[in-house]
Amino acid sequence: MVAKAQIVVPVHQLDRPIRRAIDSVLRCADADVIVVAHGLDADVLSLPDDPRIQVVNVPDGVGFPGVAFNAGVRAATAQWVGIMGSDDWFEVGALESMLSRLDQDSADGVLAPLRHDTKATNDLNPVTWRQKNLRARQDRMFYRTAPLGLYRREILQDARYSFDESTHSGEDAVMSARLWSNQKHLSYYWDDPAYVVGSDAGSRVTTVQRPLREHVPAWETMWAKDTLAFLTAQEKVDLANKMFQVNVLPLLQSRPRPSDWIEDDFEWLSRIVIRMKQVAPGFERSFTRSNRRV
Repeated sequence: MVAKAQIVVPVHQLDRPIRRAIDSVLRCADADVIVVAHGLDADVLSLPDDPRIQVVNVPDGVGFPGVAFNAGVRAATAQWVGIMGSDDWFEVGALESMLSRLDQDSADGVLAPLRHDTKATNDLNPVTWRQKNLRARQDRMFYRTAPLGLYRREILQDARYSFDESTHSGEDAVMSARLWSNQKHLSYYWDDPAYVVGSDAGSRVTTVQRPLREHVPAWETMWAKDTLAFLTAQEKVDLANKMFQVNVLPLLQSRPRPSDWIEDDFEWLSRIVIRMKQVAPGFERSFTRSNRRV
């Protein structure tokens, strides 16, 4: 029997709490798991012998999350497909709620409510009270980068929505911008049972300290010529606004001393911001005076 949903869970280190993630998926009778053993021998993962668990071995591209996500998505056969971090888990009832919302809304996808494990309540991300047929600008969709949730398999298996395999982080940046802006029927019920982002791992691939050009090369790809041609002029402004406030400013705040900047970090980031101003002119007009000075 083919499950209604499959969740792709890549794992690249043996110390990840993969069993917790798997168990949270299998609590839903209509969901199976695709475990992507990324650079690992699947045998050493000690996974339970369960027909609802499929293992995909990916020996190459270690350190590039997009490689593992794409391999898992390609292996999916269910109507609905989602991705998951190996440090994370679903609250009881989360997958059942999303499947129910998809059915009642005749949707192409549903964004999972998010909660960080250090918080008692769900995040409101994106910041919208609307629940159906979300739109990139009206519902501030660009503030939600990670496409966590459930989507029609044929959407995620479409090359236009593949993950970037060339970057250590930000592999979902262009993919999600395209997904949010392509007039798909997407739903979001922020107060339903949540996808929980775990914080118990020592480090994630995406948080390892590297020179910025290695850490977030997806930004160069995103703001290169024609990459964002699928967005309207106003959507480009919205995306640039979000990236500056949510991504660029925290980088600056985390590097207050000159010694915090290594190699060509500052020059590289400056070029990105200049390129953002070229692609999305005027995006900074809504900023506070202090942010405009930055």
